Amino acid sequence: MITSLIASVLINSSPSMTPAQQSGAQIVSNCLARYYGRANLGGVIQSKFEVGNKKVTVATKIQVSNPNLIFLEQKTSESPQAFRLVSDGEQFAYPMETSWGDKKEYRPVQEPIEQRDGTYLTVEALYGVVADRLPDRSIPLDIVMNRERDLVAIQGFLKDFKYYGEAELNGEKVDIVTCKVRRTPTTDYTLEGAFYISKKGDLRKFDTAEKTIQNNKEIVFRMSWDVNVWVNEKERLDKGLFNLQRMMDK
Repeated sequence: MITSLIASVLINSSPSMTPAQQSGAQIVSNCLARYYGRANLGGVIQSKFEVGNKKVTVATKIQVSNPNLIFLEQKTSESPQAFRLVSDGEQFAYPMETSWGDKKEYRPVQEPIEQRDGTYLTVEALYGVVADRLPDRSIPLDIVMNRERDLVAIQGFLKDFKYYGEAELNGEKVDIVTCKVRRTPTTDYTLEGAFYISKKGDLRKFDTAEKTIQNNKEIVFRMSWDVNVWVNEKERLDKGLFNLQRMMDK
């Protein structure tokens, strides 16, 4: 069911695609489906943002074990403070911004997994609690987390999928699919994007670039996400990451 949904989202977004373009869309569709229904996953997403001589990096560490164990941490090169979401299956904690005069800081807030109506928050629901407040809410992270609403939302950001060819990335063969990207669902498709996807369907990299003019000078704005996330390899789980008390004590 979800594979059909993903294929519909991608392929129907560009009804005039050639067969070659459709194969590019199908490769991305298979990638999205790779993360659907996973019992466990974990790894790191390294982000880099470059404008002229300025560079900012973000390291995202993630580990998930269904139905409701999650560790999500983001650290940026611009701040010593880390953003963390942790669930041990009974309680979860996430950062809440507080203000003391002109000073802003984050403190962990703890809540139960079981809700008042007797239902339990899932990994997807827990991700939804913090998704809009993450330092780096990205397409690669949404693909890995694989919430259906986020997959559908991708339709509003990407179009014109084209198979570019095969390459080698970090010793692994990958398929490259290019596309047009926009920043929001209402802006123009001004960014050039590319997916790097392994033969198994693992997302290995996603990057975009956009040319802008500042002070009568052309500047290239580059964004890239290197993805090293494993899927359904339970033996690789680090159960210590789900230790909620360790987070609360920091």
